[in-house]
Amino acid sequence: MTEATRNLLEQHFDTAFAAPDGVAKLRELILTLAMQGKLVEQNPNDPPASELLKEIEVDKKRQVKTGKIKKPKSLPAIDQADASYVLPQSWTWTRLGTIGNIFNGNSINAREKETDPLKGMIKKWAEGESYALMLPVPANADIQKQVIRNAATGETFGGDSCCEIEHLFYGIDSTKNYYQQEPCVGGTKIVFKSDGEKTAFAKELVPTLAPTCFEVFRPMFEFIKSRCPGDAEGEEVAP
Repeated sequence: MTEATRNLLEQHFDTAFAAPDGVAKLRELILTLAMQGKLVEQNPNDPPASELLKEIEVDKKRQVKTGKIKKPKSLPAIDQADASYVLPQSWTWTRLGTIGNIFNGNSINAREKETDPLKGMIKKWAEGESYALMLPVPANADIQKQVIRNAATGETFGGDSCCEIEHLFYGIDSTKNYYQQEPCVGGTKIVFKSDGEKTAFAKELVPTLAPTCFEVFRPMFEFIKSRCPGDAEGEEVAP
């Protein structure tokens, strides 16, 4: 833990502990500091994240060439003016689609590694260390009904499921104006109002959400961490 972080926590610990929601706020603060790379000292000997992104790009090109995956769509660069905060020197902003493929269906022909849709279903390709990670289903009853056919068995509606990445933030007061009910077979479903608003939603609203809103992604990133070479060898993996 950095000295500045330690001093900050010590300064406000008693006040936070005494407040009705103090512990929850303190937990949010710690999570925020971790996400911003301010919770612990950064190891100057760690290779920069940009080098890992280069390795991922090389591997994706190799898999495209061998026909294992389709050529991914080009993603727009991240404008540093849109960054919510300054990253540590060795970190970098990137889009989720840059480091993997996002699926929300059930059409991957591969061996299952995680079958719980609430954690994000994971399937492993037959060869190599390649995985398909599907979006987790949020802990919201309305959205779960659009994905899970049978809660007891975990059976889903497969390709007929309706859960895009924006649905993971449904049910939050600040996001409610972005969704609407749409008629469908058997009743209605919740959809994002307009595809044209998705960019503004991601750039302007999502960065303002509390860190707890992103806990739904934790199982996915815990799995990714478990597959990192350092973690596999019992070495510490930097956050």
